[in-house]
Amino acid sequence: MSKLQKIVNNLSIKQKLITLSMITSIFAAMITCTVFIVFDAVSERKDLVEDTILISKIFSEELSEYIIERDLKQIHKSLETLKNRQSIVQACVALFKNGNAEYVSFINEKNRSKNCSDIKFARGKYEFVNDKIIGKHLIVSNYISEKDHKIGTISIVTNFDKINDLVKREILMSLLLLVIIISTSYIISRFLQGTISRPILHLADVSYAVKSGDYNIRASHYSKDELGILTEAYNNMLNKIQFAKEHLEEKVIERTQDLEKVMQVKVQFLSNMSHEIRTPIHGIMNYIDFLVHDWDALSKDEKYSFIVKLHNNSLRLLSLINNLLDLSKFDAGKMELCMQKNDMVSVIQGAIEECEALFMQNKNISLKLNHDKEQSYIAVFDQERIAQVLRNLLSNSIKFTNKGQIIINLEHAKGKDSRIKAQSLKVSIIDQGIGIPEDQLEYIFDKFNQSSKTKTGAGGTGLGLTICREIIKAHHGEIWAENNINEVGSTFTFIIPLNQNRYKHLMAK
Repeated sequence: MSKLQKIVNNLSIKQKLITLSMITSIFAAMITCTVFIVFDAVSERKDLVEDTILISKIFSEELSEYIIERDLKQIHKSLETLKNRQSIVQACVALFKNGNAEYVSFINEKNRSKNCSDIKFARGKYEFVNDKIIGKHLIVSNYISEKDHKIGTISIVTNFDKINDLVKREILMSLLLLVIIISTSYIISRFLQGTISRPILHLADVSYAVKSGDYNIRASHYSKDELGILTEAYNNMLNKIQFAKEHLEEKVIERTQDLEKVMQVKVQFLSNMSHEIRTPIHGIMNYIDFLVHDWDALSKDEKYSFIVKLHNNSLRLLSLINNLLDLSKFDAGKMELCMQKNDMVSVIQGAIEECEALFMQNKNISLKLNHDKEQSYIAVFDQERIAQVLRNLLSNSIKFTNKGQIIINLEHAKGKDSRIKAQSLKVSIIDQGIGIPEDQLEYIFDKFNQSSKTKTGAGGTGLGLTICREIIKAHHGEIWAENNINEVGSTFTFIIPLNQNRYKHLMAK
């Protein structure tokens, strides 16, 4: 090693640059080619395994009936469909009976093969085997069972010819590429070494000074080419390092605060997910509890009713999770709505029914729906999205109301009440809960915003209200909250137009 180092040290800067450039290029090319070859081989191998496992699974399901019936003709006919897959050497089906095995096999004539009785079944889902007859190959085996008894197996044998051919082809291409890179590197190194040696040596001297702790030194400009840009960038880097060194404590405090904000958002997000899915989970648990403990006492109609409600709550839970994932689409204005004519009364009644489990937990709360039964409340809106808004608002009102009455007012918005320049429906949910601080009413619908009165006790994250705002906004309506005058509790109100036709050009955008 010392002799080699001595030889390198005695080389001129020209020779060192040429040698260094060529060695770097050669090693980079070799590593890159090796990585690509290995990556392609591993990918091909993975694809081969997944493809063979899929074929084995499909044929296991297809042949299970024939194996149970021991229909050898149909089994052989099904295996014949594998003849177009050149990578499959052999497929064997073993039928067990009284400790003996009867084999049905398909042999690809273009490949080597062996007797089915000599093929070892894979110990797991698959196994790689190196055999003298057929070489390195993959075996995928699946057992066929009837009434917990193994009645047969299917094994598919796949060779590695395709992978081996790929590796050989890429090795040849890599060697050719390596020769081209070496030649090109030598020519370019000889051409550029003289131009770059002096600025590089100067930068090296500056680097040594910086390493010693001198951050006031700066590199001189020798040219306006890329090396000149590099020198300028190096000087700018030294300026930033010196500035950062002088303001290190301030930066540490700033980064710590940023980290705390990120962690706070993370905690709020996790808490919000719990808040959003808690209501349907409680409903599911309550109905399951009724079914488990009172099964014998319940009538068939009651059992059916509970199961239907379990189904509805499960669908609602899935819907809530999808809404959380769709929040980014709301922000981007890409939320897809199913705009149809719907009866707002029916939607409200459905939301009340879905929140029934929460009312059952607090028997001190009553609920009342006020609307003019002589009028029609048909409007164009997305039924599921508006139902989600109602569920969120109702669940919040129930959670933050210990006793009293929750009133839902449904009416046609008129005059100053409409807030939007169109005929509209106005829905207000009035509770007798803990209320909202006046200075927080403006921000209660912001993401992760939580009222100071809900940070303990019943909880509440604000993300549910954010989703409500985005849904109403997508319906070209408005939603707001206000505290009840001379009474406890608060009122959440939203307004949506009766018809969305006038907003079609906005929706198209």
